[in-house]
Amino acid sequence: MKKYSVEFAHIYTNEDVHKEREIELLVLNNLFKKIDRNDVGILVMVDDYSFPDPTFNYNNFKNNLEKIGYKIDYSIRESQLIESCDIFLENLKDKNLKEELVEYVKLKKKYPCSLFVASWYMIRFGKINSKLFDQSFVSEKIINILPKSFKPYEDKAFELIKNSEYADKLSDIENIYFEGREI
Repeated sequence: MKKYSVEFAHIYTNEDVHKEREIELLVLNNLFKKIDRNDVGILVMVDDYSFPDPTFNYNNFKNNLEKIGYKIDYSIRESQLIESCDIFLENLKDKNLKEELVEYVKLKKKYPCSLFVASWYMIRFGKINSKLFDQSFVSEKIINILPKSFKPYEDKAFELIKNSEYADKLSDIENIYFEGREI
């Protein structure tokens, strides 16, 4: 178990290493002035769900990040979280919110970003078990380094967590926002 789980940004399969990664690296380096790197698992979420690109080369991406100073401990693809999203839905206390999300999935034939985010956080806390997640990276606290344009999705994910069996974990999540792209 790690004390901190730090995720930098949210990588899409239709992008590669660019200026934003450099900003995130600065934020990450500043964070390491406050917390010990040995207490941290560095994670990357690759969004292969919103903008699927079967030509995306995960090894090249990882190597390109390492060239500019990122050492990733663990990465996961968003499409791998669908089962965890269903588990999160089962643990929602607010019946109306649960019905709203189930209806969204049925109607749109896809899961909303906020549900992926909320379930991903609970996987990182070890509250939802996923056979795809290395349990040695379960952590006590979560820190996310994100562009400010992601805040509405994070706020919605926090609302989901607040209305779930996992509400007690909200105070253990910290988001560090930087000026970044619009979605």
